[in-house]
Amino acid sequence: MLKILKVTIIFLFVSNCGYVPIYSDINNTKIKITIKNLKGERNINNIIAQKLSIYKNPNTDKNYIVNVFSKYEKISLTKNAAGDTTNFRLVIKVDFFVNFNENSQTISFEEKFDIKKGSTIFEQQNYEKIVIRNMVNNITKKFISQLLKIQ
Repeated sequence: MLKILKVTIIFLFVSNCGYVPIYSDINNTKIKITIKNLKGERNINNIIAQKLSIYKNPNTDKNYIVNVFSKYEKISLTKNAAGDTTNFRLVIKVDFFVNFNENSQTISFEEKFDIKKGSTIFEQQNYEKIVIRNMVNNITKKFISQLLKIQ
C-alpha cells in the first residue's frame, strides 16, 4: 500500500510540473508581417518568405514591415590526404530589419552545422537541402519569438 501511495504522489508531481514547449503558441499569434525586401541567398529567402507568409492577419494593429538579408557559406573544415574535403560547416546568417510603429530594429541570427561529405554528390546535395531548411526553420521561429517581444 505504501509503494502505491509513493508512486501516485511521484506521478502527480511529475505530471504537473508545468512543462510547456517553447514555440507552442507562435502559430496562434495575431500579427501581420509584411516583407518589403529580400536580399541575399535566394533559396533561403524563399523559405523565410514561405514561413512568414502565414502571419498575415488583417484584423490586428501589430503590423511589422520586414527587410531580410541572408548569407550562406559552405566552409571546408577538414581534408583527407588526397586534398579532398571530408567535413563541411554550413553557416547561415540572416539579418531582419524590422519597422514597427515608427521604430526600427535589427534582429540578427546565425546558425552553424557541421556535416560529413556524402558518398555521392546527389546524397550530399539532398542532405544539405534538408539541413538548410531545418536551420532556416529554426531562425524563423527565433525571429517570431523576438518579434513578439517588440512593443
